[in-house]
Amino acid sequence: MFPWLSVLCAVLTILCLLMVALYCNSLEEKRHNSAALEKTAASLCFCILGLIAVLRNPTSHTDVLIFIGLIFGMIGDVLLVFRYRYDKKDPRYFRWFASGTVAFLIGHLFYILAVFLMPEKSWLAIAVYTVIGFALTWRYTSRHHVDFGKRIMGGIIYLAFVVFMGACTFGAAMGGNSFPLWLFALGGLCFVFSDNMLVVNGFGAEYSLRRSNALHYLYWAAQLLIAFSILLYIIAIIILTIISQRLQSNSKRIGRY
Repeated sequence: MFPWLSVLCAVLTILCLLMVALYCNSLEEKRHNSAALEKTAASLCFCILGLIAVLRNPTSHTDVLIFIGLIFGMIGDVLLVFRYRYDKKDPRYFRWFASGTVAFLIGHLFYILAVFLMPEKSWLAIAVYTVIGFALTWRYTSRHHVDFGKRIMGGIIYLAFVVFMGACTFGAAMGGNSFPLWLFALGGLCFVFSDNMLVVNGFGAEYSLRRSNALHYLYWAAQLLIAFSILLYIIAIIILTIISQRLQSNSKRIGRY
């Protein structure tokens, strides 16, 4: 079972990154229908990785919450891509942007709830990283002259949620101090970087294609890392099970002699 699972995870990861590359190329060439399909396919890959983890360990409430967060991430992906059909000044552009943002906000909420359910976490780390994240986000968005206009409260609330979510993942990692949790934290950090760049590209003084490509790769890296953070627990259990079975088999053989 373990080799089959490893191959499947590797294939899904490679497929996800390939779809991201195709998606960025489609955006550059303004082929929005292709971009929508490629973005959906890329997001489906990390959702399947999360689904594998949940099916292998359905009793874990934190894994289920993280998986739901991944699902809302995919929903946000699909909604956001449709905004490119319209000019930024068109009201429909913001409607698609807002709907996708709400989906991501809900996804972040599930990631935060997953951290709250974890038995070991550092509240001090969460507080410290929240303050640092707020300060760096304010500096970055100010430097690029981000202007939300009438939507300033919504923008501030979303960025605050993203920063707090990232801080929570680091609090979980510093409290639990395990490799999967550090993957979770790295995913949260990539999310903070990606969403800050998204806000700058959407509401800043200048749009950058290079920044757009970078933020998309960071975003999918975040979701893949978060998916692998729950999947690695399952892989570790499978490895330990295989080792235990081998040891039991060897002990029985030794007992015969």
